[in-house]
Amino acid sequence: MPLTRVVGIKMVLLDPKESHESFARRLKKRGSEDLLLARTKDGEVVPIAGVLEGSENDRLLFRYQGKTRKLPIEMVEGLVMATRPDPDQPDMPRSTFELPGGVAVTGRWKALEAASWKVETPWGKR
Repeated sequence: MPLTRVVGIKMVLLDPKESHESFARRLKKRGSEDLLLARTKDGEVVPIAGVLEGSENDRLLFRYQGKTRKLPIEMVEGLVMATRPDPDQPDMPRSTFELPGGVAVTGRWKALEAASWKVETPWGKR
């Protein structure tokens, strides 16, 4: 999935400190930089503005104050991606498929078979 299509990522932790409501509010207030929701050693959630660069093994790479920082994934409560221009409107109707765990996939319905649903995503993957 192209990163430009991702609005936010909420990690599923055993003892989350960031509530779903708080995360939803953060998604509505997206800014010009990515927002890393990092957990401190004391268990607090600290929002850090910067740029998500990727991951390396079990660490997240995040550019903050001009330097790439590496943070263990287990210390990440979530990410709110920077605002981006809205993608072009589709030329055909699209469906949204809700999956277990609150995951939703939008795409064009291609086929329904005995054990699977075939969907083409807006970026052309099936």
